[in-house]
Amino acid sequence: MKMRFLKGNLFRLIPYFNQKYIVILLFCLFHQTSILAQSSTWWEQNVGWDGVRPAHYYLNLSSEKMGPNALPVPEMHRFLADSTSWFYIGAQGAFRQGEQTLASLLAMQWRANKWFRLGIKVIPLEWYQTSHEIKTERKIFYQAYDHTWAGGDIYVESNIRLPDTWLKGISSELRIGIKTASGTNLGAARYTDTPGYYADFAFSKNFNARHQWEAMLGFYAYQTYDDQLRQNDCLLWGLGHHYQNGPFALLQSFRGYMGYLGNGDVPVIYNLEARWKPRNSWSWQLMFSRGLRDYPFSLFTLGVFWHFNLPIEAAG
Repeated sequence: MKMRFLKGNLFRLIPYFNQKYIVILLFCLFHQTSILAQSSTWWEQNVGWDGVRPAHYYLNLSSEKMGPNALPVPEMHRFLADSTSWFYIGAQGAFRQGEQTLASLLAMQWRANKWFRLGIKVIPLEWYQTSHEIKTERKIFYQAYDHTWAGGDIYVESNIRLPDTWLKGISSELRIGIKTASGTNLGAARYTDTPGYYADFAFSKNFNARHQWEAMLGFYAYQTYDDQLRQNDCLLWGLGHHYQNGPFALLQSFRGYMGYLGNGDVPVIYNLEARWKPRNSWSWQLMFSRGLRDYPFSLFTLGVFWHFNLPIEAAG
């Protein structure tokens, strides 16, 4: 009887122990793989660590060496074509060899009157995947090696329309914007975790009912981690054309900024955007952007605007 009891229970215990050991073995293998993929030794050798400085001192804060939404070029004003208040929601894909990014977009514009408008925009969440070569080039921190999610910075802009009589028929606008340090995943070189600001003038001229030209010139700056050069001061510029034919609009522009650090901080971007407004309260956006210098990304954006008031009379 005792032998039959021990023998029966022994055979019941064998599957339990087998499962337990298998789980432990798999955990050890997975844990070992994770350690090899995120080695502190790899990071120390990659950046030439001095044993003192924290990881962010070794990052290159520039449009070329960060994620596609870390230090974007401010958009054109489009103030003659954008005369309503609106909410915006969209999706963006950014691609380069060895890197893919998918991001959500939220924005809002409130036009108080024909002279003033306030805008807010943010990337709530982005998913990304980068190759080992890009991670090595960007000198990302080893603990962020396997990260694939990040949240973006918040931008706040105020725009003040100037009287057309000041420039003899040329419309103009002053914009002042701030970049918050709300972006996450600095260790993976996705966002800078530093503030920035920009101020610029836009000049626009309607040549007929369908064609409008716009030029932008100003100043853009963002904080760095360099002990000697704590801020990168940039010349901000842009040139664009807006075509309108009924509910359809086509916008093209070249824009960029010129920093003085010489570390990949002179991005130039071409932008082609189509908008379709079948109703007064809704409009659709399809946009393609391509970096021509110090911005190695191609971007595709799809979004929708909800306009919640009627166009305000143009300023004069």
